[in-house]
Amino acid sequence: MDHLLQLWTSSGTLGQILAIVMLAIGVKRGFIKIKTKWFTIGDPEKEKQVERPTGVLSHSGCPNFPSLQGLVKEAIKNSDKIKDLKYETYTDQMQVSRDFLNDVLDKFKTNYLTMYKPYNDGKIAGLLTCSDVKDYYCMLDKLKSPLLDMVEGFVRGNHFAEQTEEDYREYIGDKAKRLQKRTSAYFDEHYDTDNFKISREDLYEANMQLIPEINTIISGYFYKVRIMAIKTANEIKLLEESIKDFV
Repeated sequence: MDHLLQLWTSSGTLGQILAIVMLAIGVKRGFIKIKTKWFTIGDPEKEKQVERPTGVLSHSGCPNFPSLQGLVKEAIKNSDKIKDLKYETYTDQMQVSRDFLNDVLDKFKTNYLTMYKPYNDGKIAGLLTCSDVKDYYCMLDKLKSPLLDMVEGFVRGNHFAEQTEEDYREYIGDKAKRLQKRTSAYFDEHYDTDNFKISREDLYEANMQLIPEINTIISGYFYKVRIMAIKTANEIKLLEESIKDFV
């Protein structure tokens, strides 16, 4: 019973399901007995057949005990592997998310430099030292945090592996619109035309020209995290099936 308790408390949903299954098997086969004030479950005759010396673990003398013990250990090991897989996948997906946002924000930065060039006598040299450019870059760096929070929510939901191709396409379209809306709202709130030579209206029009290119980046990003999710789901399925086969 100690092994079943360990499996129940430390191995997540899969472990809890296996603990219940193994408890049922143990009761049915008679090497586990549950006794309460009102009823007894299990075969008391089979319980009597096993003689154990003092200090020996309960049911350790049962003929089925080694296989039950092995099943618990295997379940715990595989459940730990599943936890590690999920964590590693999430970590890798978040790194891909950071790279994705950097790519998008770099597009905005490059676009702004092109727009600001006429205000710098048409010269590229010295653009990065202009106060408007520095302030805009700082604004974009601050935008990364709320966008990363949004993307993390997408990753934590992580139903990519379960989606059909049609659902996946709709999903990408919806998330692209949400990212665009959040970005536009951020600029509306923080980009003060009085403090910049380029108006908010002109910036909006210029950024809208980037949408097709940014949507391509978004599609590539979601493709990567979906492939990661599918690979992990398949590995988890194999681990779960190995436990079922063992049972």
